[in-house]
Amino acid sequence: MKPTNKIILFLLAGFFLLGGAKAYGDFTPVKLSLTPAKYEITLEPGESKNVLLSVTNSSDEKVKATLSVENFLPSDDQEEVVRFTSERDVYSGRELISLQKQILELNPREEVKVPVRISVPSSLPHSGRFAVVFVTFVGENSLQGGSTNVQSRLGSLFFIRVGHDFNESGELTKFGLVNDKKILWNGPINFYTTFKNDGNVHLNPYGEIAVENIFGGESTTEIKPWFTLPGSTRTKTIENESVGWKVGKFKGVVKLNRGYDDVIDERQIYFWVVSLKSLAVGGGLVIAAALGYRLKKSRA
Repeated sequence: MKPTNKIILFLLAGFFLLGGAKAYGDFTPVKLSLTPAKYEITLEPGESKNVLLSVTNSSDEKVKATLSVENFLPSDDQEEVVRFTSERDVYSGRELISLQKQILELNPREEVKVPVRISVPSSLPHSGRFAVVFVTFVGENSLQGGSTNVQSRLGSLFFIRVGHDFNESGELTKFGLVNDKKILWNGPINFYTTFKNDGNVHLNPYGEIAVENIFGGESTTEIKPWFTLPGSTRTKTIENESVGWKVGKFKGVVKLNRGYDDVIDERQIYFWVVSLKSLAVGGGLVIAAALGYRLKKSRA
């Protein structure tokens, strides 16, 4: 993966992993934000819609910003969630978006509203289209030719559904403990789910994982929605509680809503938890009991 793409993915990750509504950038002393970090829009062929992006400079420094539009499409690279490109594709959305402003200058503590227009040609087939509006910031030192040339690039993702005759199709393909472990000795009990989207619009699967022990106790962890583009497969890690003092055989059950028609996939796995802390304490008690028994026997 290219270093630039890694930075962009990191900046965009805040919304999808934490469920927030902003994309943030922070290069000292400039603090910037772009809201919202995501738009989901449905338009019939021939329709248009205007939306607003909010660009905020929360620093004490004057900032220049340039706006651009690129496609974001499914990636063949397992390390990348998506790829950003200007190349045309069956799911390209770049050509549907027009910007009234392409250059901004933000004073300290200033917020600017940026109009964005989405227009769908009447001949466009029904399917999903995807684009990202990038805002690239340059600090005042760079504007004045200073030695510091630091940039921050933020993006707002546009998920555009064209028409209504969609092919919504996807399924849970894998479920297990991270690294497919069967026995856990310490650390967190983290699961993963792999979801495949073989339709022609994006899907937002979500659900929950229940962990049951042999005594019938149960804990539940939420799986928050995460987007999966058409023709792609995404794996999500779900953080769970730590091994702690647990010992025994456990069952993990996932119920994943595909994100359409309330279709739910369910899978289960069995695994063992053998806490090193419990082993250490248990071993200590056994040794102490053995020593006590020998001492008592020697005095008899």
